[in-house]
Amino acid sequence: MPEQIKPVKYGVVNKRDATPDDLVESGIVRIVDYWNGLRRENSIPLWSDFDWMKLPLDLVPGIAVFDVIDKGADLRVRFWGTAAVEVFKFEPTGKLVSEIDHAGTMDSLLREASDMVRTMKLQTAVHTIVLKSDTEVEIPVVRLPFSDDGRTVSKIMTSENLPALITLRS
Repeated sequence: MPEQIKPVKYGVVNKRDATPDDLVESGIVRIVDYWNGLRRENSIPLWSDFDWMKLPLDLVPGIAVFDVIDKGADLRVRFWGTAAVEVFKFEPTGKLVSEIDHAGTMDSLLREASDMVRTMKLQTAVHTIVLKSDTEVEIPVVRLPFSDDGRTVSKIMTSENLPALITLRS
């Protein structure tokens, strides 16, 4: 069942579970494959093993990375890709997610992050985004946990094929 997110003029308005086909068709399965390749014996990957240069270059602008604060009670934006800046119309690098007012979208992110810290499992969804043209488009998203110590989630990477969305808007 899709989760209704507080109505906004432009931005994410709801989400549903992603299918494997959603991830393949959007190309973000390539980041999931990279993440899976970093895992060790059913654990989440270490952040120290992560290498930006091994990511699909076309997807990097749609990536966001968050530092987990107080077991997921908050997040600090470590990296916010250029496509995310263009699509969502703000640049929050260095800010706490709890301090970002973006029509309820960040509240949803905090709930999902808290769940990820508890389960240590990746999350997938399809967000429905309303463009300035009032057109609704669906865009798959994946959230991937990373660890500094091998035992707890300390970083969360979100990937969406936002460059494709920007092309669609053009």
